[in-house]
Amino acid sequence: MNAPNRFELFIVPDNEPKVTVVDDSRISSTSTITLNRQDHTIANLLSNEISKDKNVVFSGYRVPHPLNPKSEIRVQTLNGTVTPKECLKDAATRLLADCGTFQDELKQEFNKISIEGLNNDDQTMQQQPDEYYIDY
Repeated sequence: MNAPNRFELFIVPDNEPKVTVVDDSRISSTSTITLNRQDHTIANLLSNEISKDKNVVFSGYRVPHPLNPKSEIRVQTLNGTVTPKECLKDAATRLLADCGTFQDELKQEFNKISIEGLNNDDQTMQQQPDEYYIDY
């Protein structure tokens, strides 16, 4: 089969950088950030978070080819304010904080469930039957 080994799609070898930043010589304050061994998932998250920065003029991503496991994020910032690399670091920091917040909220909800003594046999924990389900 022509499919690559699945681990080659997301594990970055030691001799290969995880992230590279290349400044664009034609457009000032613009860089292309390459994420090796990453796909739409992280590229979309980062691109959207970068675009929320008030100093960012443009942020977009692309996956050049589905069989080549890399993503490219292009970022243009306002002249002289911050660099695209700084915007990437800030966006990654905000996303990590969001993940931590989500994890804390999830733990609180699981603790509520265990404190209230609910288990899988309890009616409130069971999925409600689909109204369109027909039992023959």
